[in-house]
Amino acid sequence: VPVDGGQLQWSVLLPALNGVVMTCVSLLYANLISTTGTQLRNRQIKIQESLTNEINGIRGLAQLLPYYPEGSTSAKSQCGSQLMVYLKLLTLELSPDSDPLNLRSASPPLSSYREKLHGASVLPDGEALNDVIRERSYEMLDRVVSGRSSRISALQNTFPPLHYVTITALTAAILFVFLIETDRPVILFLDNFQLRLIWGLLVGTLTAIYCIGIDLSSPFV
Repeated sequence: VPVDGGQLQWSVLLPALNGVVMTCVSLLYANLISTTGTQLRNRQIKIQESLTNEINGIRGLAQLLPYYPEGSTSAKSQCGSQLMVYLKLLTLELSPDSDPLNLRSASPPLSSYREKLHGASVLPDGEALNDVIRERSYEMLDRVVSGRSSRISALQNTFPPLHYVTITALTAAILFVFLIETDRPVILFLDNFQLRLIWGLLVGTLTAIYCIGIDLSSPFV
């Protein structure tokens, strides 16, 4: 049993904890939290912008469909059918059960739509697409393809598991150092309420950071 109540022990231990350990842990923890929050928020914004461009392109194609020819190839019905197939595919991809890692930029309905446009462009006069409608159709289709590629790229751009393991380890280290520094008979006896209050604030702050991280990890705002 130390006769000085552990004062000599703490005078030797505290400089190492406060001067080296906590400084390194705090700087790394703050840097990782800041980087994680910024990247996840930017990822949400990019997904939202990409999805907006994709929807606007689909809406533009739907508005152009009534001006497609209804000749022997029936470009209007074929392109409309492919557009409906893609809308169903998009609905499945946006469902909570969808796995972003299984998504692919290439989409058969969009490829078929483009082929139908190529075919309708070389039909005889009177059945071929109007030049203005064809140009606008390609423009809207490119917008859908570009929005889809950006959306899938953002969905699949995530942090490796080691990143979150490191944040968890640093959080545990901060709590552990706090318990070590407050493990003194004098503090536990005289400042019991204040100690519990500070511990509650520390745990509450870390919990709030965790909740914010979970919210930002969602691909949609």
